[in-house]
Amino acid sequence: MDILPPISNIKRNHPVSLPDATLFPKSIGVLAAGILSASVYTCEIDRTPRFIFLGIGIVLIIIAVILLIRYIKQVTAFKKYKPSWEKHKSIYDDFAIELNHWYDSGLPPKSCDGDTSYALHLQKERLNRKGIQMIHYTTPAKDTNGTSYLTRNTVWYSVDTMDERINRHLRFDQMISCMRWLCIHQMKQSFII
Repeated sequence: MDILPPISNIKRNHPVSLPDATLFPKSIGVLAAGILSASVYTCEIDRTPRFIFLGIGIVLIIIAVILLIRYIKQVTAFKKYKPSWEKHKSIYDDFAIELNHWYDSGLPPKSCDGDTSYALHLQKERLNRKGIQMIHYTTPAKDTNGTSYLTRNTVWYSVDTMDERINRHLRFDQMISCMRWLCIHQMKQSFII
């Protein structure tokens, strides 16, 4: 019997990674050292050390500005990045693509069972009767590694548990005005027995 369960992970390919969190403190530290070094210029000492410390301070300030610009570029690229589902990567990705398409076109997802398809159909009818249009789409979370799997085997059956963090964007429109807009960060989980 294993103490730790066998957890596997299907990695998600994010072209934009999380910003390097060490760049900001480094740039602030180098900037402080540069300002401190340059401030020696104001002291009443010989001219040669004053200009040497001023030159070192200017170089450190330039390095700090470069580090800060690099950090800001990483942060803005990460904020602008919109993750998307990858077709045939996992059952989640396929279902999410089809579900997002269902909200746009009305075609039920192919990878869901009859009960889910019927519930989606009833939901669409109920909203149509009330004159409400639901705009809904899901995306994978930016800072997630992908879908994690936990497999448990017993004598009688096996259970695969899959988890992935997602962002749900949900909006209800009635006629011309927007009734409600939600952005929900949650974990989706499914069990295959």
